[in-house]
Amino acid sequence: MEKRVLLNNKKELYCLFSIDIENSTKKKYENLFWDNSVFNFYEKIPLHFQTLLKENDSTTNLSIWKYVGDEILFYKKITNLNQIPTTIKAFKETLEFFSKKTPDINIKGTVWTAQLNLIDRAFYSNKTKGNENNTLDFIGPSVDCGFRLSKFASTDFMPISIEIL
Repeated sequence: MEKRVLLNNKKELYCLFSIDIENSTKKKYENLFWDNSVFNFYEKIPLHFQTLLKENDSTTNLSIWKYVGDEILFYKKITNLNQIPTTIKAFKETLEFFSKKTPDINIKGTVWTAQLNLIDRAFYSNKTKGNENNTLDFIGPSVDCGFRLSKFASTDFMPISIEIL
């Protein structure tokens, strides 16, 4: 299986989002039926976030970046800076909606950006001969900073990186 990586050299701004289940390991041990809530988390949160964006934003280019354990990572290419507040609002409303809807699991979120072709890069992974299923992935200091920032997230506090403000 030959793996090719294609670097993206365009100047682009992306908003990156993390939604995570707080204390998920503990919850799994406490509740034998935890999987129903988690399946709802994986299935319904992306749909709700996308629906809110369609209602509030003319561009809905939100994509699931990847799943990492009990965390869903999203990205959205920003084509106009006015999209940032509406996108963050939709994200916050998604967190609030599911916090009320699924009281048996606590979710938390983080928002940050990656400015490609300055210090961060994007690349397409999972591209192999005969397989056109590309996955956009991001690397760089801003991407790493966002993951460090997410350790401060809680059900009561959503960290947002400073460059967004």
